[in-house]
Amino acid sequence: MSTDESTQQPVEEAPVHAPRRRYGAAALRGLTGLLVVGLAGGTAWAVDLLPVEEAGGGAARELSVVPSSVGIVCPGPAQLADPDASTDPAFDPTPVGTVTAFGGVVLTPATVGPSPVRLLDGATPDGVTVTPQGGHGVARGRVAGPVTLAASPAPDGTAALGGAVVSTTTAGDLRGLAGASCATPSAGQWLLGGTTTRGASTRLVVQNPSRTAAVVDVELWGPGGRVEAAGPTTMTIPAGGQSSRLRESVAPEQRLLAVKVVARGALVTSYLQVGALDGLRPTGVDLASATSPAPRQVVSGVTTTGPGAGPRLDVLVPVPEAGAEEAASTEPVPVTVTVLGAHGRVLVPGAEQLEAVPGQIVSLDLDALEGGRYTVVVDAAVPVVTSVTVVRPGTDGDDRAIVAGNVAPVPGTSLVASPAGVRRTLVLAAVPGDLSAVPGAALGTGVPVDDDGAPLAVATRRVEVDLVGVDGRVVATRPVDVPVGGTTVLGVDAAAPGVDVAAVVVRTVGDGPGVAWSLEASADALDGTADGLLTVLAPVVGDVVSRSVVVRPSQGF
Repeated sequence: MSTDESTQQPVEEAPVHAPRRRYGAAALRGLTGLLVVGLAGGTAWAVDLLPVEEAGGGAARELSVVPSSVGIVCPGPAQLADPDASTDPAFDPTPVGTVTAFGGVVLTPATVGPSPVRLLDGATPDGVTVTPQGGHGVARGRVAGPVTLAASPAPDGTAALGGAVVSTTTAGDLRGLAGASCATPSAGQWLLGGTTTRGASTRLVVQNPSRTAAVVDVELWGPGGRVEAAGPTTMTIPAGGQSSRLRESVAPEQRLLAVKVVARGALVTSYLQVGALDGLRPTGVDLASATSPAPRQVVSGVTTTGPGAGPRLDVLVPVPEAGAEEAASTEPVPVTVTVLGAHGRVLVPGAEQLEAVPGQIVSLDLDALEGGRYTVVVDAAVPVVTSVTVVRPGTDGDDRAIVAGNVAPVPGTSLVASPAGVRRTLVLAAVPGDLSAVPGAALGTGVPVDDDGAPLAVATRRVEVDLVGVDGRVVATRPVDVPVGGTTVLGVDAAAPGVDVAAVVVRTVGDGPGVAWSLEASADALDGTADGLLTVLAPVVGDVVSRSVVVRPSQGF
């Protein structure tokens, strides 16, 4: 069985010319605070400040610059845990093929070049079509490997781009939708939602779009604390490539598994592919996206078909870094869990408070929730990492969606790109800072009421939803009043009949709390289960991109 896979293609370096005059070298030397890690095509994957050394002869100045290009990295296709294993033809693990679709969008005023979609090594992939930018820039197509999407920010630094990849397998061991939004490379990520019990598989994939190799330290955490891996704890990720390892080979029989990735030498992206079999019955596959610890995490797009469907919330309080107070790493941390339904808070007995020991994953069963869509808010006095695993039952198998928690939403514009071949449902919730004031009702009792039995009014937060077609133009704009402290939905396909929606853009209107949202993607299974395949795509926030550089006078050679 192969547990370590790396892919790399040669990256052609641009020639470097010596400066003709001394001031040229001095100018380069003056930018001592600037580090650019880039793709062969020139995308600035990161612009970070290096430590500024003490020097005499002039004060350093910090300046803001707008990079010429920014980019995101997308997951690759779903794959079997052991694709080379021989099998009896009567029990073929792949009776149908897997189709992997990519979708990307760049909102104006940012722009795209002639080849904004690239493979990790900088080559142009086959099968991806880029729409000429008469409106927003849209790229779509089937892909056979991981790709990147780049855009040029507007002169003021405005840049909003998003992408997503969904692998669809309607039957077999990979039965399900395995999807995730594309991500911005960083030096560290947390991944939660893995499992390595019998029949389950968790593959860690780390991607490096830069022109320098990265060395990645990998930590594993389970219900009992840190897991001592029975194998290497570092990975070398080639420049313009990716590496993957099966976690069950080094940490078997972990019911719950979290992975911490810390990169050196270059910034990376990472994700988990999690799948399981119950004997010969597939029980779902999905991609677990990376997240960052925060005292409040919001999980949007928690869907269930009703009691017994088995949504599960996982919570991990990361162990503080060396130097933190000793007591903080040993005392249980109180965690508050708030479930937001269609009419406000849903009061689930025994599910509103839990304690989490730092370094130990704790899970909360949400199996009693009635059929519908929910938002789960997790609050603690210290940063936490969260995810919810959702199960979609089917005839010949089940599917699962692993929904990562994100930091509390802020007002503004955010977007999700949608690949082709799925149905789309928008799930939204306005999340106020104080959730205790939100009307609540006990599970199964419906609408919250006052002491006289009259329904309690719930405030709303207005958003405008733009639906972008494959030509880059907005085909429909829908105003949505989102309940403050509640969850609502918008059927994207019904809102734009007959249109293949390539992207969804959500803008908050006026004052009010931030709106957490996600795009639920579904498809029919080969066994006839309608919407039996499921994944949830997280939005990205539009931002003004600027980077700080330190400039100091040259001291000569």
